[in-house]
Amino acid sequence: MAPFRFAGEWRIRADADGVYAALADVDAYPEWWPGVAATRRIDAASGQIRLRSLLPLEVVFTATQRTADPVRRVLVAHFSGDLDGVGRWQVSAVCDGARARYDEHFVVRAPLARRGGVLARPVVYAGHEHLMRAGERGLSRYLGAAPEP
Repeated sequence: MAPFRFAGEWRIRADADGVYAALADVDAYPEWWPGVAATRRIDAASGQIRLRSLLPLEVVFTATQRTADPVRRVLVAHFSGDLDGVGRWQVSAVCDGARARYDEHFVVRAPLARRGGVLARPVVYAGHEHLMRAGERGLSRYLGAAPEP
């Protein structure tokens, strides 16, 4: 299956340092991110993440931290498992809170998605969009932020 590339941003009406801290705390994702079914710490720099998708399909991968820079508010992780690639967050302060930009580049290795071939691509795109929108709303609630209009 050809690689996927996703880029976008979340607008959160909360302090940029708080947004960065929440994104850096992967262990807490299941508390606020509806698409994250579970996380399991492997060591200080890596952990397993289990995602729920729109279909009755789970995606399980290991995220290994490559960069965690609280001064620049940058997070970079390598993915391996059902997803193989890299994800990056850059959190910036803006006038009404924070902007969290994400950039992900990965190949899906999950067997069911691979067997679906080209037909699975729209499902992956729709699932990712749903996952990210739910994450943005969940993080806003978690941080006690007013939702974006």
